[in-house]
Amino acid sequence: MMIRGASAQRWSLAVLAIAAAIGAWAATAGAAGHTSRIELIMVVTLAIASAERPDSHIGLAVVIVIVTGWMVEVDSGISIWSLLAAVALLVFHTSVSMMSVAPPALSVDSVVIGRWLRRAGIVTAATAAVWGLEELLSRRHASGNAVITAAALVAVIAAIAALRQRSVADR
Repeated sequence: MMIRGASAQRWSLAVLAIAAAIGAWAATAGAAGHTSRIELIMVVTLAIASAERPDSHIGLAVVIVIVTGWMVEVDSGISIWSLLAAVALLVFHTSVSMMSVAPPALSVDSVVIGRWLRRAGIVTAATAAVWGLEELLSRRHASGNAVITAAALVAVIAAIAALRQRSVADR
């Protein structure tokens, strides 16, 4: 049980994970225009269980409940709510993942935390950039171009490969 002997860092990560899961649910509710109390109860219960046992698959259940709620309840495509939900899910995932790397009584080294924060920042920036690009492109009424789409996909894959290579070299 996490309660006894847990470090302050572990408590902070647990609270952050639970708050992020609730934030992702709130973004779904905002996008849908209504709330589901049953879904909120499921998210909170599963998020607490996930914070208690971060090395289990319970965190996946949190994500499944939120994503299923989004798919069932939200009619619109991409909106600011989707960006907020994505970032909240990233914070949830990162917090739970960080809790799983050390026993509850130990704290994760600041170098590791810095590396994880940089990586999460990169993912957040990339997600926001894609969201912004989609917002710009959705306002244009031009026909699609498969060559440009394929070139953009290749560019994104190349950027990911370059970041991955740099990340591996940092170890």
